Amino acid sequence: MRPRVIGVVEDVHYDGLDAVAGGAVYLPWNRLPLGVVSLVVRTTGAPLQSVAAIRGILQRLDPTVPLEDVVTLDRVANRSIADRRLQLLIAIGFALLTLTIAVLGLVAVLMRSIAERRHELAIRAAIGSSPAQTRRSVLRHAAGLTGLGLACGLAGAAAAARGLAHSLFGVRPYDPLTFGGIAVAILVVALLACLIPATRASRIDPGEVLRSV
Repeated sequence: MRPRVIGVVEDVHYDGLDAVAGGAVYLPWNRLPLGVVSLVVRTTGAPLQSVAAIRGILQRLDPTVPLEDVVTLDRVANRSIADRRLQLLIAIGFALLTLTIAVLGLVAVLMRSIAERRHELAIRAAIGSSPAQTRRSVLRHAAGLTGLGLACGLAGAAAAARGLAHSLFGVRPYDPLTFGGIAVAILVVALLACLIPATRASRIDPGEVLRSV
């Protein structure tokens, strides 16, 4: 009997989601019987709730066939990338620590800048600058520093993305949504953190500062 191709399926990653899909051929059971078989069942509800019904069907067809190691496909996929997920969690932890240090450093720089500009801000307030204008001036300065840092950071991330490509699955190394979302998030967090020094600058008493000159 000549072999006949019934259909072609998409690549199957037997060794894990991050493993290269190798070649595979599906043959009828009566042509190539094996000792161990994986049965894949698609369900409409909770997968594990169908185990009893599937076990009953197998028992009626052949009581000698055991049903062992019942797991969901999600669990199989998660198990295959467990090590990579741990590495990702560690990387996220270091990234959050770095972001916290960067935001605190930005606030410290702005506080120092405000301390050095006390006389300038006091003179502006004395000639009619309102607290809101002073606050906006400080926030513009903070936005400039944050924008410069983001530009350098995005350039470094783009350079490092190629080296991290092997650790990604389902995500492009230069995903614009990821780069843009992270940049906007950092900018928002930095500006919110800068509200403290900006508010402090808007409350400067010009008379007290100018008398101390």
